[in-house]
Amino acid sequence: MIKILIIEDKQDNLKIIEDVLDHSQYSTHFSHDKKDGVEIAIRYAPELILFHYRGNNDMDYLSQILNNDATAYIPILVISAIPSFEDQRMLMELGVEDYLPEQFIRSSLLNTIFNRFEKRRKMKQFLSDQINNFRSEERRV
Repeated sequence: MIKILIIEDKQDNLKIIEDVLDHSQYSTHFSHDKKDGVEIAIRYAPELILFHYRGNNDMDYLSQILNNDATAYIPILVISAIPSFEDQRMLMELGVEDYLPEQFIRSSLLNTIFNRFEKRRKMKQFLSDQINNFRSEERRV
């Protein structure tokens, strides 16, 4: 089961996310407070973080997650009502994996999550194949 940490303080969004995610496939954990969310992410290392971004004040929390050795590899999907292209670019340049406008949670969240994990699965398979090929070549020498 895939562990997802949802750092979201907006009750309407939490309800939609709960409705959208298949609970037989995803184990969801919630934090309604960003500071606690950072601590939970560091302590429990989920496989994905959904983070509700409300503006520049949240950049410090995202930076803490993205710059901590225990969590730097975890993909973060930002959900936000801020339509600013500048904010979107700033978040992506910070290292956030994707930006999802609030109005698209219901229609895009599941597919966005699936694509992230499918990409990771393919990368793992590729690396495994490369290691196996290397070992085969090494035995021949």
